[in-house]
Amino acid sequence: MKPGWIAGVALGIALAAVPAASSALASEPLRGLLSRLGPAEPYAAAWIGPDLGDAYWRGVAYGLAEEARWAGIELTRRPVDPAAGVEGQVAALEALEGRAPAIVFLSPAAPEGFEAPLARLQAAGSTVAAVGAPLRRGPLAVAVLPDEAGLGVRMARYMCARAEAG
Repeated sequence: MKPGWIAGVALGIALAAVPAASSALASEPLRGLLSRLGPAEPYAAAWIGPDLGDAYWRGVAYGLAEEARWAGIELTRRPVDPAAGVEGQVAALEALEGRAPAIVFLSPAAPEGFEAPLARLQAAGSTVAAVGAPLRRGPLAVAVLPDEAGLGVRMARYMCARAEAG
């Protein structure tokens, strides 16, 4: 995995905890990720994640939508009620099986329980990426996760600089 495109995607999906070069983002946002993950000509992508009532997941969904818009890719967003949990997200994944989008972004409600639907999507030609939360098992091409340690370091530097200046 190349740090540049992972950082670009992380920034693009509003996780902003991974540094990125703005020139890399401007020249090749989501389309660059998709071409590196396999499909020669991506037309559609889907995001399955928690309900958009939570600011963190709303930011992830917004960032993915913006990246897809810039890249000219149709993105279907399917937020799932948090009460439905893994079962609700599995049902949403199963609903995608007939469409087989080029890439499926999954923001999992739990780290396990998605193996079978993800394997079926992969067999149908979809590439799967975990976004914002980890999965322990499943056919993943890439996982884009927040860099909490790096974020803590940057926050500490900022606070120390403010204290010295103030």
